[in-house]
Amino acid sequence: QLAGDRWTYREGEFVISGILLKPEGKGPFPAVLISHGLGGSAESFGLTKAREMVNWGFVCIAHSYTHSVGPPGNRPGAPRAGPPPNAANGGQQPADYGASAENLRRARTCLDLVGRMQDVDSNRLFAYGHSMGGFVTIGLAATAPERLRAAAITGSGIAPAEGFPAPSAAMAERVRTPF
Repeated sequence: QLAGDRWTYREGEFVISGILLKPEGKGPFPAVLISHGLGGSAESFGLTKAREMVNWGFVCIAHSYTHSVGPPGNRPGAPRAGPPPNAANGGQQPADYGASAENLRRARTCLDLVGRMQDVDSNRLFAYGHSMGGFVTIGLAATAPERLRAAAITGSGIAPAEGFPAPSAAMAERVRTPF
């Protein structure tokens, strides 16, 4: 469901929403999935980057990941539920942050949605992520390499082992997408 530059997707209990901007003119256009970092959202980070990238000729899609400013149902800007990282929990973020299975599902869904749009060239899909959104971008490139033509990250990287929001070095070794 699209209303202006906001969208919502529902499939049973699975619901995600975000922003979508398209360039002026006739497509097909390339598209980019924009992934925000910790505490960001589709409406803050995603929309800001989309306003820039749409001028480059990209259809831009973004949504709010599990490491957003708050869980679904909370007012925008509300702190996320769950324990913050600290010495007692080894500095670990919650398991659904970053390149978690849930966030990778959300990212693949965004690519599916934008790739089916009439004005989008489904052979020219890209991904950009910052910080934890970069973790998602690396994980997406590792788990769905055939989906992306290229990807870019800022302020991000990999972890030495499984169990972190960042993808492991072993997972990153599977990346074949140009970065």
